[in-house]
Amino acid sequence: MDAIKAAYGATVQIKDLPRDGLNLTLKINLSKLPANHDQRQSFLVKIASVREVVLGAPLRVILKHLASRTVAPDIDPLVALVHRPRELFFLVPKVTAYYKHG
Repeated sequence: MDAIKAAYGATVQIKDLPRDGLNLTLKINLSKLPANHDQRQSFLVKIASVREVVLGAPLRVILKHLASRTVAPDIDPLVALVHRPRELFFLVPKVTAYYKHG
């Protein structure tokens, strides 16, 4: 849920924590939307992309730690990312390098 806070700041609050990983209820403070029409529209599109923010959070954490060559705390050795129902990607937080000589 840190990904929601990072993406939307104080404009969006999590009302109910997801049960069984299926539902997320958000409260949007409309008075905190940007005054500029284009910025407001951009922010609303970002809110519509909440699924991407939530499902991409584990991948962002793993990639951030790989880039800084550190180990992500409290992460399982195998991470499953749900792309669509019945479609998962599995990540193992490690880097494999292949070298070819000649």
